[in-house]
Amino acid sequence: MADVADFELGADEMRALGYRVVDMIVEHHRTLGQKSATRVKRRKMLAGDFTQR
Repeated sequence: MADVADFELGADEMRALGYRVVDMIVEHHRTLGQKSATRVKRRKMLAGDFTQR
């Protein structure tokens, strides 16, 4: 099992990660009007998504 210390970030790393997340959210909202409301996949493509591995 992984140690909790393996998942700790320093203040600068955490801040940088937070800024990246905020940038991604802003970009998502900024481009919503340019995206379609739905996505279409062909049956063959979907079949691969639901097969057991």
